[in-house]
Amino acid sequence: GDWEQLRPNEQQFCPLGLLKDATLHVSRSSEGSLDSSVSLRYLSKNRVQSSLDIGSPQSPYFIRLVLHRATLFDASQHRSIDTFRLCFVPILAFVNLLPLPIDCLIVRGSAVLQSASLPAGERLLFHAADVNPTLRREEQSIHIRIRPRGSKLFSLFDESVLPILHPAAQPCYVFDASLQPLRLSYEVSLSADGVVTAQLYSEFWIVNRTNEELIVAEQRDESSPSKRVIPAGNAAIVESAAFQSRLEADSIESLNPFLFSCEQTDSNSTIFLRTQTSEWSEKLGIGAVGTTGITALKPQPGSERSPLRVFGISIISAPSIFGMTKIVTISPSLVLFNHTKQPIRLRQVHTDASLLLSPNHPTPFHWPDQKSPREVEFQKSDLEA
Repeated sequence: GDWEQLRPNEQQFCPLGLLKDATLHVSRSSEGSLDSSVSLRYLSKNRVQSSLDIGSPQSPYFIRLVLHRATLFDASQHRSIDTFRLCFVPILAFVNLLPLPIDCLIVRGSAVLQSASLPAGERLLFHAADVNPTLRREEQSIHIRIRPRGSKLFSLFDESVLPILHPAAQPCYVFDASLQPLRLSYEVSLSADGVVTAQLYSEFWIVNRTNEELIVAEQRDESSPSKRVIPAGNAAIVESAAFQSRLEADSIESLNPFLFSCEQTDSNSTIFLRTQTSEWSEKLGIGAVGTTGITALKPQPGSERSPLRVFGISIISAPSIFGMTKIVTISPSLVLFNHTKQPIRLRQVHTDASLLLSPNHPTPFHWPDQKSPREVEFQKSDLEA
């Protein structure tokens, strides 16, 4: 018969009784080969090949065949009717759920089958080879190597994403901009329409709103492999009432989150943090969404003139499709907003150090002297004062 064009998401219907001995030929073009075919006689037995190459020897193009069966009841005839739906779907979908672009290579050994750059939230559809997602780890020859934006190296072959179905999240390791290994997570599952889907994400985004450089680690240890330095100015300070609306309205990249993962991946995940002049904090739980807390950082020996740093911590779920990630926001416990039109100079009573509050500019505040009363005095000031 003649070739019929089937557009994306288009359906064609036919009584199975008329096709029980027919063969369905599939090709990417009307000049395609008749070798890519599906025998319809086996549909009623729920038997169909798992994949089909509808490309050419020079340019293979694999699709996955997914068979759905449903039983309907015909009330007028008082009988049940079996219906079959044969779907053609991509071999693999790879989704970037990081808040930054990545480059990826889908490889078999040293051979690159497909390469692409993926913006945050986008997905890559793979057709260049067949992928069996039921293989054991040591049997799977297809790997997805990752390079986050700013990094010069792709992930190592053995530490990359494996398209194997697994009930739990799996780790992979990439290199950050400073070439330090960074642990990420991925999940491989079957979507509702039968597509094998691998989703890459980070368990935590840390948003630094303190205006200070922070050091974060899983262990209270300077040599901890999880130790990360989060630069000052990682994200702007905003009034608390505006934070949630900004999270929903702004692009994810404007949050400028810092990627972080814990070896303990459940609600018991914990971190320690400090500044360049403070000691390590107490253990801080970051695994439970909806929790908030406060931590106080004592000055390091020799930095007694530095104030006690008091930070607030909140944990929420990332928005929309990024919901597998938790956002950990670290903010000053006290932020002063000057809503007047004049600069104001402020200081704790019985102390000499003062702080300039510029108009309409948020300023973090920490009590300089823990022994003096927690009271302030202020006066109008010139910006140059």
